[in-house]
Amino acid sequence: MINFFRRKRKLLADDNKVLKYLRYAFGEIILVVLGILIALQINTWNQQRLEHALEQSYLKRLQNELIRDTTYLRSSYARTEYEKNNVNIGLQMAYEAKNNRHDITELLSHHCFFCRGTHHQ
Repeated sequence: MINFFRRKRKLLADDNKVLKYLRYAFGEIILVVLGILIALQINTWNQQRLEHALEQSYLKRLQNELIRDTTYLRSSYARTEYEKNNVNIGLQMAYEAKNNRHDITELLSHHCFFCRGTHHQ
C-alpha cells in the first residue's frame, strides 16, 4: 500500500501536475491527522478502562474492609455487653453481701469481674 502511494506521488510530481500533487499531499496529511486522532481516542478509551478497573479494585477492597470492621465491632460490642453483665452481677452480689467480710471474700473468690470469657459463680 505504501508503495502505491509512493508511485502515485512520484507520477504526479514527474508530470508537473502541481494542483493534483497538492491535493494528493493534502489528502495524505488528512489521513495522517485522522490516524493520530483515532490513536488518541483509542488511548483515551484504554486509559479510562484501566482507571475504571482500578476504581473497582479500590471499591472491592473498601467493601471487604468495611465487612471486616463491622464483624470486629459486632464482636467487640458482644464482648463488652458480656463484661458489663458480669460487672452488674458482681455489683449486685456485692450489694447483697453488704459489709460482711466473709461474703465479700467469697464473692471475690467465685466471681471474676475482669476475666475475659470466664464466668464463675
